[in-house]
Parts: sequence; C-alpha cells; structure tokens
Amino acid sequence: MKERRKEQEKHPPVIGFAGWSGSGKTTLIVDLIPAIREAASENGTKKLRIAVIKHDAHGITLTPVSDPVIGTDTDMYIDTEGKDSWKFRKAGADSVILCGPEEIFISADKDITEERVESFLKEPADPSEQIYMKRVTFSKLRGKSMLDAAIRMACDCDLILVEGFKNDSLPQVGIARKENGKGLTADPGRFLAVVTDDPGTAEKCSKPDTEQDIPVFRPDQYRELAAFLLKGMRENNL
Repeated sequence: MKERRKEQEKHPPVIGFAGWSGSGKTTLIVDLIPAIREAASENGTKKLRIAVIKHDAHGITLTPVSDPVIGTDTDMYIDTEGKDSWKFRKAGADSVILCGPEEIFISADKDITEERVESFLKEPADPSEQIYMKRVTFSKLRGKSMLDAAIRMACDCDLILVEGFKNDSLPQVGIARKENGKGLTADPGRFLAVVTDDPGTAEKCSKPDTEQDIPVFRPDQYRELAAFLLKGMRENNL
C-alpha cells in the first residue's frame, strides 16, 4: 500500500468511482465534470484540466479511421455518439482514456492535423464534430499495470477521475443504486464518500458504535459532491 501511495504522489489527484453495473457511475462522472469546474471557479481556482479513465474488461469497440491514401488506420479510431467515452468528452473532459483487456485508447483530437482530418472520408459528418481515439497496445507498456499506464498518460491534467478498477487501492467514491439491489462493492469504510438513493446503504455509512461516518450524497447532489472532492484536493487529502 505504501509503494502505491508513493507512485500516486507523482501524479495529479486520482479519484475512483466504484459501483456495480447499472449503479450510475458514468452518469455521475458526466455530471461531475462541469460541476467540479464550476466549484473551482467559485473558489477562484484556475480552470482545471480533467481526465477520465474508464475500464472495460469486456473489450472496446470503435470505428477504425479510413484514409483514402493509407487505407484503414490501425491506430486511429472514431468514437461513437452515445458511448460513455463520447459522453465524457462532450461533458468537457480534456482527456479520455479507455482501458480494455490488452489495449488502451486515448483521445487524440489534438494529434490529428487539419489535412488528415479532411482526408478521412468514411464518416460523412462534419469532421470538426468527430471525437478521435488513438490505440496503444498494452504489451508496449511493460512493467506497469493497466491503470498505472493510463494514469501516466493523463499526468498533464489537474484531476483524474476513474470509472472501474474497483479492486485497486486508489481513493474511491462508492455508488449504490436502490433499483439494482446490489449495494456497495465494499464496506462503506473503504470510500471517501458514498452516492446512493438507498436508505439502507446510507444508514450503513453512519455507525456510531464503530465511529464510521462516511459522507453520503444523493445522485442529484453531484454539485455538493464536487465541492466535497475539491475541498479534499485543496487540503491534500486525495
């Protein structure tokens, strides 16, 4: 655990969001991106550069870029409207990194020259509206875990939000939705804060006999959660 903390000290604050499928992790992060920036602005903080890392153990499907000169580009892909990565970028994330079983995709709009964009003929939509991703084979990143490699790619940002990697030791916000009935992925004491609409889960976060008092937020209280996380960043608690 100590070695993990030393490694994370070299990077911007990293906050994970852990919850079972259907708990609302993506929706919460999409809401938090502008809310964190708004809270930072109100406190006189510079505009924060925010990166989002998402783990998909089942594999990532994107549209390969088709270039009339070189054919299909095996490194460049076009994100699909409505996918989680697309939602993160539209919410204002400066960088999005997708982690699959054996490969990483990182948002690469800034790596696309104007001339090259004009040569991409596969998609009829306005090229300026496209979101491009660049594929990185994980085997090239020897000696690092998938998450560590992704964090290194996002080190030019001020804050990194991570969806997934629930078993990693990074600071996490736990998410539980009453509708799916699965509760949290770990004991409430594991989390910085908990987001839930389930009274039973909320009750477990406050147990005077065990001195456990974890901050609890409703899903619609993402602005309050943003302020809480920003305070933690300012006080170096993250």
